[in-house]
Amino acid sequence: MSERKNFNGDNLGIHADLFDVSGGVWMRVKTGIPGLDELIKEGLPKGSLILLSGKCGTGKTTFSMQYIVKGITDNGEPGVFVSFERKPEALYKEMEGFGWHLKALENQGNLELLGGPLDSIVKFGKKVGAKGEDLIEEIIEVVREKKAGRLALDGLGQFSMMFPDKLAFRSGLARLQRGLNELDCNSIFTSEIEEGKEGLSRSGVEEFIADGVIVLYYEGDGLTRTRALEIRKMRGTEHSNYLSFFEIAEDGIKIVKPGGAPFLEKEPKKIEEKKEAISLEQAEKAAEHIVMQHMQEKVRSLMIETSDIKKIGDIPIFKVSGTAEYIAAPGGFLRHEVIEKRFWTVQIDARNGRILMCKMQP
Repeated sequence: MSERKNFNGDNLGIHADLFDVSGGVWMRVKTGIPGLDELIKEGLPKGSLILLSGKCGTGKTTFSMQYIVKGITDNGEPGVFVSFERKPEALYKEMEGFGWHLKALENQGNLELLGGPLDSIVKFGKKVGAKGEDLIEEIIEVVREKKAGRLALDGLGQFSMMFPDKLAFRSGLARLQRGLNELDCNSIFTSEIEEGKEGLSRSGVEEFIADGVIVLYYEGDGLTRTRALEIRKMRGTEHSNYLSFFEIAEDGIKIVKPGGAPFLEKEPKKIEEKKEAISLEQAEKAAEHIVMQHMQEKVRSLMIETSDIKKIGDIPIFKVSGTAEYIAAPGGFLRHEVIEKRFWTVQIDARNGRILMCKMQP
């Protein structure tokens, strides 16, 4: 058996507690998002800083708060949540809708809520002569005092305004990352992507500091919109290269599979990508096939009503919609055959033909 003499935390310049020296693998932290850990080989590498990006309304605050709350309730890890957008009172009310009782977690000593609207923080900073570096030191000190295993910082765009320029902001983030790493604290930082602009963050520097980048999307046309996420980067681990759909339900965010099927234990084998995208005709045939497979009822007729291509992020997606008539109840000597209609939508990755979603509606 070969020895791993040089493959350890000290030689890699990382905290030894974050790395399983005997096995030569990163230790893992559960995200608390059902279905997500399977996309990152059973969880986030311990000690990592994750950038969570997305446009307005994509679910960044909910995602990051779920990460903190589930760390407390499921894993017994105290958490710190820093907001540069909302007052604690607003967060109490908003998160009650998911069954997350933040005030109770604070009273138990397991949760610390910091920050508030940026204008009040800036006003106080000017009053006492504080700068961005002082905020960083305060965050690190609170994490140390709470012995927090998780930190979420919601609003990097606003946080960057506490620094004179991008260079100072990048240096500050690197300082914060080092401080959290020394305390064995995993963190998620959110950054808004402005409408009509490309990139992974508002300032354009966060993604280079972060160990991992997850992008949230909320795209659509007309009356329908779809939520999806993409893992763009994750150091120290394999991860999914596919777009994954999710929903914000009454108990928080969860990854959903085509047709609402249970999440697969293993990532499906990646289909070799073609140089050219599949054709619309191929996408329509694939959609018909998956609908026929999905419906256990006897389909009498299948009709495609609309089919087009759009983009979610940088990924081209075919969207095919239509109706299906099926026999809901067979006829007999005394009963008439009952025919019902269902509406369906299928989304397909135009790069490789992979079925991303099959949604059936009555």
